[in-house]
Formats: sequence, C-alpha cells, structure tokens
Amino acid sequence: REKELGAYHSDTLTSVYCLAFILHTIKRYAESAQLYQRAYDGRVQKLGPQHPQTIACGNHFSALREEAKQTALADNEDLDQRGKDDIFHTTCAESTFTQAGSRQKDKQDLFLARIKRKMRRTDR
Repeated sequence: REKELGAYHSDTLTSVYCLAFILHTIKRYAESAQLYQRAYDGRVQKLGPQHPQTIACGNHFSALREEAKQTALADNEDLDQRGKDDIFHTTCAESTFTQAGSRQKDKQDLFLARIKRKMRRTDR
C-alpha cells in the first residue's frame, strides 16, 4: 500500500496501525511502538488529533507503553526477596489487571472486526 498510495495515505496508515496492533498482541513491543508512533503521527497529520481513529490509535499506543512498563517491572522483581504479604497483594493486583485486560481485549477484537469490514468494503 505504501508503494502504491504513499506513506501518509489513510489506507496505508490503517495497515501500519493493524500491524502495530498485531505485534503488540504478540508482545513485540519495540517494533509495535515504532509502528504505532508512525500511524499516530500520520493520523494526526491527516485527520487531526480529535478524530476517533487518531484517538483510538493513541489509546492503543498508550496501552502498549503501560503494558511494556508493567512487563519490565515484573521481569525485574525477585520473588525470593518479597514476603508472603507482598506476593498476595501482587497476585490480587494481577488478577484485577487481567480482568481489565480482558475487557480491553474485547474492545480490541471489536475494533479489529470493524477495520476488517471497512477494508473489505474498500477492496471491492
């Protein structure tokens, strides 16, 4: 799409955004962040900062940053150094985070379904 339509065409930006989302889903944060940034910047330029697609892209980009930060924190923790109370509180927090993540995943699935329908309509 980029070759045919250009780097800042809305269809190209949608493809970049979808690829960023897929990479985010499989936890390839660095690659995903670069693509989210590119898609977000392009959408701000083309659609403006208040457009729903720009906002959605920005929200997913923020979620990626938060998830990457949480993953980095979890990787650096040493469970042997924490007491049983800390482990209990962390487990409860992770449970709450998982529930919130499940709701976020449902929203993301609906968003992807809308994008796929839109792309099918434009391909006709």
